[in-house]
Amino acid sequence: SYGINFNILPPSNRLIIPDLNVNIPLIDIPAVWEADFENENFEEELTHGAVKYPTTAEPWEHGNTLIFCHSSTEWWKHNEYGFVFRNLPKLKEGQKIQVLWNGQLTTYEMVERKVVKPKEVEDYYLQFQKEGESYLTLMGCYPIWSNAQRIMIVAKKVNTY
Repeated sequence: SYGINFNILPPSNRLIIPDLNVNIPLIDIPAVWEADFENENFEEELTHGAVKYPTTAEPWEHGNTLIFCHSSTEWWKHNEYGFVFRNLPKLKEGQKIQVLWNGQLTTYEMVERKVVKPKEVEDYYLQFQKEGESYLTLMGCYPIWSNAQRIMIVAKKVNTY
């Protein structure tokens, strides 16, 4: 008896949030420096989709994967991904978030939402980095049209069989 396993998933990396009708490219940036959650600028990358923060865990690995995108942007920038995270505050505990990464689909379930100041992002992120589980954190500016705070959605990997 032979088993055939076909992977019919698309080859590109994607972030999928079914309840928010989000299905966008997920941009990978190689880690070539230490993490600096407060001062890095990824404007060019954010015109192509959501961004996986360099130096954070790969999706499906133990640790915490940080993905960020715009919740609002200036109209003259013509960024089709400029408002993708505007509805993050609507996500509720238990709702699913999926990451398609290098041909592997991983599903997460939202467990927490918090609004923090930019200087607090790293400390909040690290709370879930040390848990010995697989977490995903989504981050966007909050409220819309302001970069004074960050909304952070934390989701835990769901075991699928």
